Amino acid sequence: MKTRMWLVAVAAFWTFGPVSSHVHKDFQQRWLFMKKSTASTTTTETLQEISTQLITYCTNSCLENPFCVATILSRNMGKCLLQRRSSSGIPMTVETNSELYEVQFDSSFRKKYPTSCSEVKKCSPLSTDGDYWLYPEKFYGQVPVKTYCHMMTSSEAAEEYITLKYANHFVKKDITHLINIDEWCSRNTQPLMITYFDRIRVNITSMGVVQDDFTFATTTGVSSITAVPFGTAHDCTAESWWEKTYGPCTLESEFSINLRDSGVAIEDSVQWVAEGWKSDVRHFYRSPDSTQVDCLVIGWCGKCVPNGTIYLKSQYDTADDTAQLITCQ
Repeated sequence: MKTRMWLVAVAAFWTFGPVSSHVHKDFQQRWLFMKKSTASTTTTETLQEISTQLITYCTNSCLENPFCVATILSRNMGKCLLQRRSSSGIPMTVETNSELYEVQFDSSFRKKYPTSCSEVKKCSPLSTDGDYWLYPEKFYGQVPVKTYCHMMTSSEAAEEYITLKYANHFVKKDITHLINIDEWCSRNTQPLMITYFDRIRVNITSMGVVQDDFTFATTTGVSSITAVPFGTAHDCTAESWWEKTYGPCTLESEFSINLRDSGVAIEDSVQWVAEGWKSDVRHFYRSPDSTQVDCLVIGWCGKCVPNGTIYLKSQYDTADDTAQLITCQ
């Protein structure tokens, strides 16, 4: 029968150098204890039953890895598995048998990593603009997000951005693109306004996208506005009922979000809706992992917009080591 075992850390190694079989004196004085839980009983025993060398190796390996929050020990096989934390900040559940032990570490015993670009600058004053691993408060300071820190001239000026590896574009079609304002579905030769984002700014505390920050955006075409906000498409083609009755019209007002390989995805609570006069979403796609969203809209005038702030969740890749990891203590 399977049981679930938890090794609760009341102390941890402060040695972060090469793995050694030597047991740190703090560990000897304040050793860990283990709870074996079954459906009917809970017992406690010391870690002296498990190989000291294995405990030392596995614990040091986890504490040296910023992605690790627990390690699974196999007494019989002499191996350990490093366990990452889910984006909700809760350790992933692991069912164990009588020969497996899970060690979790209290955050107070771990290294302190920055939660914002401001903290990066404070902890490492010589830091310049670039990619860093941040541990946002939104994810309990436990889940890393690869973030581009901008304006690193001072901790007060520092801003956070997510770098986008694929094309993200947003279209606005308004009455300046019609042959005649009274002629629905008409189209002149004026180029549509399209805004392309290379990076998006985020509120690192809430992980909400700042949709109207165009620092790393490029806009082409003409319109009554200067740029198209992230996550939106705007249309002045015709009232949706008219196009269905007398159309078809050429529909061009769309957007495409692509967050693949950026380390983030869109939270499930974020939805898109048609907004405006006689507007309708004619095509909508959202990938299963919420890294891609496409929308095509028609209206007079209308738009496809999120139902609120676009919040992001972490989707980090532990194999990605291209960002800098700053330690604050």
